[in-house]
Amino acid sequence: MVKEFMFEGKKIVIDPVVRTQEMILKGCNSLQIAHINGEINLYQPIEAYSEQWRTKWDKEGMYEDAMPIEGTRRRNDLAPVYMQWKDAARRA
Repeated sequence: MVKEFMFEGKKIVIDPVVRTQEMILKGCNSLQIAHINGEINLYQPIEAYSEQWRTKWDKEGMYEDAMPIEGTRRRNDLAPVYMQWKDAARRA
């Protein structure tokens, strides 16, 4: 709700929604600033993949080698950053 009034011949406008860029950025973390600058999208799922692996062990049970199993790579996106923050806030 914008309020206007005259004071000493000047029109004064009070708009509680208007904030300067400095005021907005002051309370933001690095991810929020990158989102504001258009570098990332906090509302887009994070691209991630999952894959099954074959692990080789020697006779004593020690790790020798591991390699991905061919054809098992699948896209498995993570939740968007805003959703991760929302879930963390609920748990806190």
